[in-house]
Amino acid sequence: MKKLITILILLLTIKGQAQTYSFSYSYSSQGTRCTDGVHGWQLDIQATPSVGFRETTNASQYPPNISYKPYTIKTNPTRFDFKVWAYDCTSSPSCDPTLSKTFTLVELIKARAVTIWDCKGYQRFAIDGFQPNVAIKNLDTANPNSICAGGQVSLAAFPTELIPGNSDFPPEAYHWQYSLDNKVSWIDVPAYINGIKTNDIATTKFSINELLPTTHDNYFNQIIYLKLAYGNVTPIGILYSPCAPLVSKIEYSRPLCYGDNIPNVTVTFSRNLYTQEELRYFQLLAVDPITNTPNGTPPVSFPFTIEGDPNNGLIKKFEEKTPNVFTYTLTNFKGLTDKAMYQVKYQAFQNNVTRGVSISPKAQNFTYEEYEPVKFKIIKAENPKCAGELVGVSIEVTGGTKSYEFYVDGIKVNAVKNQNDGFYYITGLNPAATNNIKVVDTNDCFEKNV
Repeated sequence: MKKLITILILLLTIKGQAQTYSFSYSYSSQGTRCTDGVHGWQLDIQATPSVGFRETTNASQYPPNISYKPYTIKTNPTRFDFKVWAYDCTSSPSCDPTLSKTFTLVELIKARAVTIWDCKGYQRFAIDGFQPNVAIKNLDTANPNSICAGGQVSLAAFPTELIPGNSDFPPEAYHWQYSLDNKVSWIDVPAYINGIKTNDIATTKFSINELLPTTHDNYFNQIIYLKLAYGNVTPIGILYSPCAPLVSKIEYSRPLCYGDNIPNVTVTFSRNLYTQEELRYFQLLAVDPITNTPNGTPPVSFPFTIEGDPNNGLIKKFEEKTPNVFTYTLTNFKGLTDKAMYQVKYQAFQNNVTRGVSISPKAQNFTYEEYEPVKFKIIKAENPKCAGELVGVSIEVTGGTKSYEFYVDGIKVNAVKNQNDGFYYITGLNPAATNNIKVVDTNDCFEKNV
């Protein structure tokens, strides 16, 4: 039996210059092992200072006692050269004397593992489980396991071991992810949210509303998990709660005539207000129809008295006209932008303590649209040919609800629409009199003209 010789060369720094990284060297065989001379692996790391790992054996078969070994790097790695080699390989043409792969630190962090197959794929030599040694925590120490809608999730990542004179992990090590299905699948946090960097950064901050602007309300009363993509970190689970009454329905009554006040917008809520609970900053907010995010139009607060009144947008009581149906109605107001889509937004407070920010579901958005104003003009007025002869006029009418009634001096008259030119014709007018003409649509909207 051949004498087994194992050589381990491990160069570690006495005083490190970086955070630490861990990995395992793995060897496995899927069939006949290499039997030629000396076999081994070598990992050379470009760092400050440099680090090298090597293991060799002089045996008929690659020994199982070095099939898995953990290592820690306490230096500033930048590039890795991984080699598998075999001396005296001439007797076996299937055995490659030297195989190698080169990769950067960021490539290895993202890949987590690098494999070299030798002897036509029978032997696996690998760097497995490469990871930055990092931990994460929720910076909200008061409520680390729950958050209200609109509240900010504040997360931080930090090295599990600090080396004097260190430099930080590369930004890619701080790659944040979240899970909406109990850690079955993971989704990358966006690189930027509202122009603020939120990924590949050690400390990140965002609200669930911002993370999931169109679907966040689907995850109320569920746990959302967050973690780093790389490193052996325990995910942080946060219960996402509305912490406010939720809008279940919005009923909008359109003004009947151009320039009229909005008659009412009735908002139905999922529950009544709790004791000492109130809604503040209640407003109608114009949103982009596609993204469902504010489009920059100034919001309309309700109720509203004068600018700066602290009671603007303050709601302390709901109506309960039907048992267990809780509503609030905005009545007789103006200020919405024509053809804009609106949602309802507000924040709950209880005992003067900030609670959840709530936004009505996208399905309840409504579009404010004014009717075009009723307008008419006299296109042509006939002149009498004989004394005492009655005359007629042709009238162009636009706007309103497109079905019109005509009045002359307060008396309803018949107007015939010419299908060729689209004008309305009124006859039997006294040319010597002042005829007050009024056009009214089906909503009783009108414009007077003399």
